[in-house]
Amino acid sequence: TNTLKYTNKFIDYRSFSHNFNDDLDGNEHFLPWWNNDELISFRMSVGYLAPFNMTCHKLIFKPPDLDDNADNILFTIKKIDDGDATVDSVCTYTYSTTFVDNTSITINRGDWSATPSIEAGDVVGISITASDAGIVTSDKDFFITSVWRVEVVI
Repeated sequence: TNTLKYTNKFIDYRSFSHNFNDDLDGNEHFLPWWNNDELISFRMSVGYLAPFNMTCHKLIFKPPDLDDNADNILFTIKKIDDGDATVDSVCTYTYSTTFVDNTSITINRGDWSATPSIEAGDVVGISITASDAGIVTSDKDFFITSVWRVEVVI
């Protein structure tokens, strides 16, 4: 039997909060998607199973009072493809300009090293890595929001 099936398709923009409180060291830290606990490994609370194709439209980062404003931060979007368990790097962006305490920076889609796109069924993660452990020396609040262009198919 053949069934005629109509599909609704549209573009939507969705934002996610990745706020956390920690002291950044020189290790890679994966940002949370649904709580405020960042981790140093790509596991459940730092991954988001994409229900649709998604492209990172922008990432907004508001640092706290930093102990060393001249340190760089490497931002990375990673994924685990549907059908495997390997963590792949999608794209990176290094912020190497001096940070201004409590002042937001925005990483736009075109700023990344490659197109920041994820396919439906992939698990996406975002990480940050400070260039050294001196960027903050005590637990501080980091505010991060990502905005994604989502290709919704119903």
